[in-house]
Amino acid sequence: TVSEGHWRVLVFAAAAAYAAIVGAVSIARLEGFIAGHDLAIFGQYLWQLAHIARPFSTITHRAMLDDHFQPSFALLAPLGLGGYGAVALLAVQAIAIAAAAPVLHHIARRRGAAGSIAALPALLWLASPVVVRANLFDFHPDSLVPICLLGAVAALLANRTWLFVILLC
Repeated sequence: TVSEGHWRVLVFAAAAAYAAIVGAVSIARLEGFIAGHDLAIFGQYLWQLAHIARPFSTITHRAMLDDHFQPSFALLAPLGLGGYGAVALLAVQAIAIAAAAPVLHHIARRRGAAGSIAALPALLWLASPVVVRANLFDFHPDSLVPICLLGAVAALLANRTWLFVILLC
């Protein structure tokens, strides 16, 4: 039989592999000029936030404080300083989506699920074509929502109300 610790290692290894492989493929798509519209919008927005420039999209021809406004996106602003904003966004997205798997596993274990049962939703999350497609297709801040929601649930289970509130904001 496989021990509980082995299931945790398997989930973490699968999440790390997902982040590395899907992140690399999405970055390769960018380098091959197969990037989505929103990646261009958010890449420009990231650069503007990092350089404290006027938040206006030359792609959509309107203020970034319009339909693509995301206040929490400002937390990513330092990523726009190095000139690799779009690449950084794709890497952050792959890591955030992959990070949901270990948190799913943790929540299931916390609620009493055995190792293999707790690992199942985490591994299915990583293997889901819907999840992979969302990561490869483009960038959108909505891809950061699952890790925030799951982190909030984990915080609530650990009686960390302050972290629960922060993650929901």
